[in-house]
Amino acid sequence: ASQSLFIELQQLIINSKSKLSRQVNSAISLLYWQIGKQINDEILKQKRAGYGQKIIKELSKKLSQEFGKGFQEKSLRRMIQFQMQFSDLEIVATLSRQLSWSHFVLLLPIKNRQAQAFYAQMSATEHWSVRTLRNRIDSMLFELDKVGIHVGEYLTALPSKEQLQQKLHQVMINRLELVKSSHDSK
Repeated sequence: ASQSLFIELQQLIINSKSKLSRQVNSAISLLYWQIGKQINDEILKQKRAGYGQKIIKELSKKLSQEFGKGFQEKSLRRMIQFQMQFSDLEIVATLSRQLSWSHFVLLLPIKNRQAQAFYAQMSATEHWSVRTLRNRIDSMLFELDKVGIHVGEYLTALPSKEQLQQKLHQVMINRLELVKSSHDSK
């Protein structure tokens, strides 16, 4: 009886920690979005050349002294970029329940908005880790497009897991054949 009680309590603690971690991640992403918005609004309101640079530098110095290195200039610029690229707070609130700030940081450099939305959605629905997201950004989109999976389709409906696995399998075969043929031609 004590073993089953232990397992139940263990599961309760694990679930609680996981839930708490998701809530903290969500709160951090929403905080950074709000910081980005307020700084951006202030910069736009002033309409003075160089003001943005100056205010970011000053804020960074003060916030870093008060709250640590998470508020360096580079970080504040990233928060502004985050708010500008993900301008809809409702979407950010929804995504932030599944994605950490580290996920968003990986998404920011993606220039193509459709690709960015694709990766954000896939990360959320498939529960991709930051490492998995990085790997997918590095390889998946280009390869999938080559075998006929188009990013735009994912924004409205995801294919079945079987279809996706089949396409990915084909990508792997194509890559192996490409490597083999380039190796044979040497």
